[in-house]
Amino acid sequence: MLERKYNLLMKDLKFNHELFRKDLIMQRVIELEITVREAAEIADVSASTISRIENRKSFDMETFVKLCQWLKSEPSKYFQVTGERQDGFKPNIL
Repeated sequence: MLERKYNLLMKDLKFNHELFRKDLIMQRVIELEITVREAAEIADVSASTISRIENRKSFDMETFVKLCQWLKSEPSKYFQVTGERQDGFKPNIL
């Protein structure tokens, strides 16, 4: 029973990069009719960071939170719980 509860808590979250990218670039920037550089300034991130996101590169949690605030989106919107841990981790609980 304890192992089952632990496994439920330890499931991986999968980040939906495409949805985040689509919301950020295709919707918000176009909707506001601003440049990526202007969007970056408003969101308090660098334009190169937005470029990295467009190119599916990694970025940090602080940047993610800032951009979610700018998008007026809940961060959880961009994650889904997977059925099992992707790294194959299995807890050894006695």
